[in-house]
Amino acid sequence: MSDTLRVVSYNIHAGRGPDGRRDIGRILAVLAEIDADVVGVQEVDTFSEPHGDQFAALTRGTGFHAVAGPAVQHAWRRYGNAVLARRPIVAGGRTDLSVPHCEPRGAVHGDIDLGGRLLRAIVTHFGLRVRERWQQVRFLKDIVDYEPDLPVLVMGDFNAWGPERLALHRMGAGFWRTAPATFPSWLPVLALDRLWTRPAGLLRRVWTHRSLRARRASDHLPLVAEVALDRLTGTEAPHV
Repeated sequence: MSDTLRVVSYNIHAGRGPDGRRDIGRILAVLAEIDADVVGVQEVDTFSEPHGDQFAALTRGTGFHAVAGPAVQHAWRRYGNAVLARRPIVAGGRTDLSVPHCEPRGAVHGDIDLGGRLLRAIVTHFGLRVRERWQQVRFLKDIVDYEPDLPVLVMGDFNAWGPERLALHRMGAGFWRTAPATFPSWLPVLALDRLWTRPAGLLRRVWTHRSLRARRASDHLPLVAEVALDRLTGTEAPHV
């Protein structure tokens, strides 16, 4: 196994690009360009006619193990986050991050078996209101801290442009070097998407994937990083 793990956080905007066309195939083509080992996606339609099941399309198209974490759940539509991994996911689940009178939000996690060690990948998408995001920062901190000995990778669209960025920074979400601009995809000026690890120091580099396909597939660019596996310690994977 390589000494690094390539990871990507990607708000796919339900497969809809700046041209207004919805095409999950373009998202899969971008993911193929990146060739990541762990993928955290936001704004996934897990069931929505006439566009089909995007979660199924992503798992089928990548061949990855996956956990869905829809925040919006109706008989006609399930919409939200997902985590996908090349290596087996031995456990997973969803946590509600919704704030009253705001759009439903959540976080999904998957515990990935990296050859005998576990890495918990958490994927989330924060709300649009500042007061909402402040509460979601506190919710997320509880999730990250729940098992303090377990290495954690946090990925998501945090919609963070206000003072709550300071709270994210204290959790490990850096600025500048570790949070390049990802939105809008055709001319990125806002660092809405972030990823970080606990413990800190596992990331070797962070960058945006700026191919022509990526600029056309969604309104966000993918945020990519490499995790240093030689620094990874923690909980052992269960024997099955």
